[in-house]
Amino acid sequence: RALEDLNVLPRLLEGDTAACPGYRLVVVGHSLGAGTATLLTWMLRARFPGVRCIAYGVPGGLVDEATAEDSVGLVTSVVLGTDIVPRMSFHSMSRFRDQVLLAVSRARAPKL
Repeated sequence: RALEDLNVLPRLLEGDTAACPGYRLVVVGHSLGAGTATLLTWMLRARFPGVRCIAYGVPGGLVDEATAEDSVGLVTSVVLGTDIVPRMSFHSMSRFRDQVLLAVSRARAPKL
């Protein structure tokens, strides 16, 4: 909200008196910050059509399939090797949680 109230981005990027003329706005984040960066980029794209996002390890299931397709050219998602977080949907994460809780409840060894 402070960026909007202080008019920071337009003062940096727009008009004849821009502090950083010719620069593009790039939003970057990692993990949960990548999810935040992705959503922020979607919010900023109407005002700053050239905005782009680089999302490292963005959590899976953040957006639906149609939104993901609309993100081509807007968001670049980078996933390292076999990182599980970007590959998990909300449904698969819920199922995984349930399976872990079931396994813990059935374990005979003390949990602490």
